[in-house]
Amino acid sequence: MHEKAKKVTSADSKAAQEELMQQEQHVQGVKQQLDEAEMQLATNEAEQQAARRQLVKAIGLQIAIGALIDAGTSCLNSIGDEMSKCKRGEITKGQAAWNVAKTTAIGGFRGGAIAGVMAGSQWALQRMAASQISAISSTGNILGKALGPGLLLAGLSYQSYNILTSYSSGEMTTAAMQRQFCRMATSTGMSFGCMAGAAFLLGTGPLGLAIGAGACIAVAVGDHYLGEKIFGFFLQDDPNEKKAILERRCKEFEKEVITQAYKMFNLEENCSDDELKRAYKAAVLEYHPDRNMGISEEERAKKEKIFKAIFASYTLLRQHREM
Repeated sequence: MHEKAKKVTSADSKAAQEELMQQEQHVQGVKQQLDEAEMQLATNEAEQQAARRQLVKAIGLQIAIGALIDAGTSCLNSIGDEMSKCKRGEITKGQAAWNVAKTTAIGGFRGGAIAGVMAGSQWALQRMAASQISAISSTGNILGKALGPGLLLAGLSYQSYNILTSYSSGEMTTAAMQRQFCRMATSTGMSFGCMAGAAFLLGTGPLGLAIGAGACIAVAVGDHYLGEKIFGFFLQDDPNEKKAILERRCKEFEKEVITQAYKMFNLEENCSDDELKRAYKAAVLEYHPDRNMGISEEERAKKEKIFKAIFASYTLLRQHREM
């Protein structure tokens, strides 16, 4: 009996040891799995951080390219315009330089803001497309594909609306409207062609984007200075239509000047001739140079300008009323 009990105890001890070893192996297996999961989490976090850095870099690059294109185009276009004003004596060189700098800064901010909105929209739609919810994912995919063409269509529609509005209000001839549409289509097509060509030849990296942006600037500047001249060879204005537009503009300008002339005397256009004469005499008595004694030179010069404006306004109104 004693020997039998001893054998049973030995067997139980051996079984307990085997069970303990199995538990230790299980614990080690679980620990290994936890270590692998921790390593995977660390790897995923590193990948996510790298992806975020790449995303920020891509968005920053898009904003920089948008700002560069708009700022460069605005700068080169405004240089020619401001220098022309300078030559005509309308502004000084300092004012021209300030106007160019201001236009360039506004263009850069505008281009960067538009590019930032587009990049942010693309990122948001990509996140929607990656959603586990099928409805959100489908919506993200559809909107992501429609974003680029939609923005292009919106821009072209806005330009078309402005052209048609100017034409319908009589500010441009039929040929001028056609030239504007041709310029819009040509510059848009060439800009997309330049960006696509640069991306195909040089890739979508910084170099390819920079070359594409430079080509887009060249297209926009060329259109600004040469577009009207080039298409003017093929689409010429009708002399009669152009004359009618000029006559209408002259009448509108004359009406505006006459309105300002009445305001000089604080009168309405339906006032009588006697009311106009009394208002003119009162204004002359107030601002006549002989009554400007004992005042500063600056105040004297100001009142002399008002006196000349009063005389010119009264002369214009007399002619208009045939007094």
